Formats: sequence, C-alpha cells, structure tokens
Amino acid sequence: MKYLATNEIGFDAASLGFPSVKTCQAIVYETTVGLFGFHDALSNATIFTRRCDAFRQFVQSYAINHATQSRSIIGVITREQRFYKTTESVAAWKAQLVEVATVLGFTGDIWGVRLEEHVGKDDSSYMRFDVAPVRCKLSYKRWKKMDFEDRDLPKDVTTHALLKPVSFEGMLSFDDRPFARTEPTERNRPVVRRGKTTEGNLNVVQDKDFVKFR
Repeated sequence: MKYLATNEIGFDAASLGFPSVKTCQAIVYETTVGLFGFHDALSNATIFTRRCDAFRQFVQSYAINHATQSRSIIGVITREQRFYKTTESVAAWKAQLVEVATVLGFTGDIWGVRLEEHVGKDDSSYMRFDVAPVRCKLSYKRWKKMDFEDRDLPKDVTTHALLKPVSFEGMLSFDDRPFARTEPTERNRPVVRRGKTTEGNLNVVQDKDFVKFR
C-alpha cells in the first residue's frame, strides 16, 4: 500500500491511497501488474504537461509491456472543487486525462469519477484504489473523518516519489521548469479512521458513477 500526498507519484501492486484530495485530482493508471498513481495539484496547463512528462518517465522505468498490460486510466475529483459540471469544465477534465493517456501512449478506456455522495460542499476526500478483476475498486471517505497514523513507512524513491520542479540556466519562465523525481519531503504515514487503528468502513463507488470519457 502506497499513500500519495500532493504532487507525489507512486506504484503499488495492490493498493494506492490519496489523502486529502480537494482541488487536486487523483489519477491512476491501472495495469495488469499494479497501479501507478499521480496526486496532481491544481495548476495551469503548462505545469500539468510538465508533470505528465515526469509521470511518464516514472511509469516507463518499469519493465512491463505497456501496450499489452495496460487496462485503464481513472481520474477522481471531489465534487466541483476541481472541475464544475458545466459542459466546458467537464471537457477540460476529459482533456487532462486524455493528455495523460497520450503522454503514456495509452489508447484504452478513460474514466472519470466525481465524488459527491457522503461528501460535503467544502470537504476534501480520502480516496483508495484496490486492484480488482475487471476495474480497480474505488473507495472513499470525507477527509475530516480520517487521519494519519503516527508512524512512518519506509521511503523508496523507485516506487514513491515527489515531483519537484528543477531550476536550470536559460529558463524562460517559472512554468518552463521540468519536474524531477525526488524523495518525498512529507512524512510517509498510513491513513486511518480518526481515533481508530484502521481505515474503518469506506464508501464504495458504484459502476454507475464511473463516467467513460473514452
């Protein structure tokens, strides 16, 4: 199990957790060998493209056949914190996920999920993805009911990294900086139900709530 904080990417063969997703988007690239995750913070189009390229490099560092072992891309947001329900905003959401797919060279299914039930208007969410036979299982809880356990998990930049912009001479602007993978600066801690020692019961997203973008 990997827990990906803001601007972190990671891989796990079974499960990924995304703490406190509000204006961010949890993006998961599902393959037959496991889940690649990208906790993308709200930014402009140029920075998003830079992060996508760094995510591509991370994914391609794994010795798997992405042409035959990829399954889907899933983007999950909390209510209208990241994208509104307008036609224009939903099209922008789809465009971001298509960009991720294009960078990865992925031509399969793309899904979007907007969490609304059991989540308040100004809430952030804890999201959990688990490998499943057809499509990964997505569970969630409003973040105010969750917390971090006070213990640290091991850090391994080959499976869990922070995307950090790199400065270089001749940089045209702040947004032109490429992103590199570095060791996460935040503590790497498990997520549990507030006051408990486990996650407890999470809400499970139903098939009808997955919107097919491609």
